[in-house]
Amino acid sequence: MPEARPPRPDVEILFVRHGETVHNRERRMSGHRDAPLTLAGLRQAEGVGRLLAARYGHGLAGWRWTTSPA
Repeated sequence: MPEARPPRPDVEILFVRHGETVHNRERRMSGHRDAPLTLAGLRQAEGVGRLLAARYGHGLAGWRWTTSPA
């Protein structure tokens, strides 16, 4: 019989991609270069911010954040 394991805390992983950039709009590959967000991209980023605030409030402060180098 396998040994009982202690319960693990809940783990939640969120994947969020950046909003639309000028390069996305032009269908250009940008690699590791920064490209400015379009107005649509800004609205998308603000929408994600509102969604996270509505769901978690200020509870995200203790989270571990990892980002892409791009």
